[in-house]
Parts: sequence; C-alpha cells; structure tokens
Amino acid sequence: MTVIRAPGLPPGPEASAIGIGASSGASVREVGDLIDHVLAVAGLASQEVRCVATADGRAAEPLLRAAAAARGLPLVTYPVAVLARVDVPHPSDAVRARTGTASIAEAAAVQAARPLGAGEAHLVVLKRRSAHVTAAVATAIPDNGGGRHQVRQTSSKSVMSGNP
Repeated sequence: MTVIRAPGLPPGPEASAIGIGASSGASVREVGDLIDHVLAVAGLASQEVRCVATADGRAAEPLLRAAAAARGLPLVTYPVAVLARVDVPHPSDAVRARTGTASIAEAAAVQAARPLGAGEAHLVVLKRRSAHVTAAVATAIPDNGGGRHQVRQTSSKSVMSGNP
C-alpha cells in the first residue's frame, strides 16, 4: 500500500471520501470497524469511495494504511494547515490544541472529496467516534456557479457513541 500525498489522487469517477482521525491506542481492527460503519451509514461500498484521508502526521501509521488497504483504498494525507481552513460542523478545541486543526476526520473527508467534483463537498456522515478513532464521509456535489467550496451537513444521526 502506497501512501498518496494530496493532491495526487488517482483518477476515477468516485465522488466520496472517508476522513479518519486516530489517537494512540487505536488498532487496525478499530479503524477498520469504524470505516465499515460509516460506509454502512452512508449506504456506500468501498468501491464507491475514492480514498481514506487524514492529516500528514498520521501517514506513517501502519494501522491507517492497513485498514485502508484492506478495503482496497489508498490513504491520502493533507497538511494540518490545509485541514485547519476547512469549516466543519463539529470543531474540537482539544483536537486543535493537540494537532493545530479543530478537525481531522470531517476536514479530511471534505478536503479529499473536493477535487472529485467540480464544486462543493458536503458531509453525508458526520463525525462518528469509537474509543480511539473518528471517521466521517463527504461527497462532492456539482458546482452551482458560486465556485466557493462549502461544507453542507446532511446527516446528524450519531450511532457509535451517541455523540457526533
């Protein structure tokens, strides 16, 4: 499995991306289970998703690469400064203090979905949590002529912990 650093996304028609954040203590199984969960909530198969995305600092983590590879997906990473510019519905001051951005999962999903369409990206699955992992799914939507990328919230149901 090769880690692809954005913007080198492979070509393809898929318009959705999974964003992942993980803390120490996470396992490949926990990451994989949460990926599978958000795919099920979104009603997507892994073949309908372009990539798993995260912050650059996590690119070297074998557990993220392994969980993505097990689903046939590349791992794409973004600099924290890029993720910090993405507006998200659930920013976290604790995450910002640790990483420099208020969101990893939601911001990475939106950022990865943006180049896949000609316009905006919106979250179709808001941030879900397990003990050590967060995940979200975003989908590109056609540009409506405004040209500005925005996040639009389409699902607020939390299933994993009861708190998105």
